[in-house]
Formats: sequence, C-alpha cells, structure tokens
Amino acid sequence: MTEPQPDKDAPADPALQIPHAQMDAAVSAGSAVRLELAGGWLSGYQGTWWVLSHIGWIRITDERTIADINHVAARLAEVAEDAGGTTDERGH
Repeated sequence: MTEPQPDKDAPADPALQIPHAQMDAAVSAGSAVRLELAGGWLSGYQGTWWVLSHIGWIRITDERTIADINHVAARLAEVAEDAGGTTDERGH
C-alpha cells in the first residue's frame, strides 16, 4: 500500500474525526485499510490518512505529513518485498 485510494463513495470533505466503531466497520467492509507494518495506528480511508487517538480517528490534513506517510507506506512495502515476503494492502 502506497497511499489511500480515492473512494468513489467518500464525501467531498470528510469529517475531521470519526469514532472507533466507524473505522472498525470500514476496515471490516474493506473500504479502509490499516497500515499494520507501522503499528496499526494509521489507516487509509476515504482517500486520506487517519491517525488513531483515544477519542477516535483523526483525519490528517497537513499535506507535508500526508506526503511523509505516503513515502513511509511505499518504503514499508518495498522492504517487505525485498525481504521476500508478500504483504497485502494492510501490511500483513
């Protein structure tokens, strides 16, 4: 997984915070993926990145942070591939 893919059903301006239950449901439905190789505290959902917090999931809006996360996600995928392992979009 290099970055969250646009979701055709995502709102034009997603919420800034969503509850744990909504993210869990989205992961179960396959419309969100957790970046497990990064510890599972980042998820790609609705075409953007979200960070886990005690109040729910917070949408990341800072463009430099998003670019950094995209870079790390791509690098984690490369490392997994170089190690001979295969991973799915969640880093498993």
